[in-house]
Amino acid sequence: MIAETLGWGIVPAALAAGVPDPAAKAAGTMPDLSFLRDFTDGDEAQMQHFIQKFMEQYPAELARLETAIQQEDREAIYQAAHGFRPQLEFGGLKKAADLAFQLEQNARMETDFEARSNLLAQLKTALSELPKAADWSV
Repeated sequence: MIAETLGWGIVPAALAAGVPDPAAKAAGTMPDLSFLRDFTDGDEAQMQHFIQKFMEQYPAELARLETAIQQEDREAIYQAAHGFRPQLEFGGLKKAADLAFQLEQNARMETDFEARSNLLAQLKTALSELPKAADWSV
C-alpha cells in the first residue's frame, strides 16, 4: 500500500484491506486514481512514482499560492492556481481541484482578497486531510 510506503504510519484496517472509506469518499478527500491508472496502464510502480512526486511537490505549490495571495497579486494567484489544478486533477483529488479552480476564477474577478485567503485555507485543509483519509492503494 502506498500509504505505508510513504511512511504515513498506521493505516486503518479498512484501508489496509483495500476497502474504500465511504466518509472520505463523500468528503472528496479520497483520490480517484482512475485517470492515473489509465495514464500508467495500471503500472503500480509508475503510479507510486507519480504519487510520491505529487506529495513532494504540493507544499511548494501551496506556498506559491499563499505568497501570491499575501502580495495581493491577482495574476500570480491565477497562474499558481491554474498550474496547480491539473496536478490535483491528475491525482484524482476532486475537492482540492475544485478549490484551485475557484481560486483561479476568483483571481479574475474584482473580489476581496479575504475570499481568496478563505479558499486557500480550504485547499490546505483538504490536502492536510489527504494522508488520513486517502486510500492510495493502487
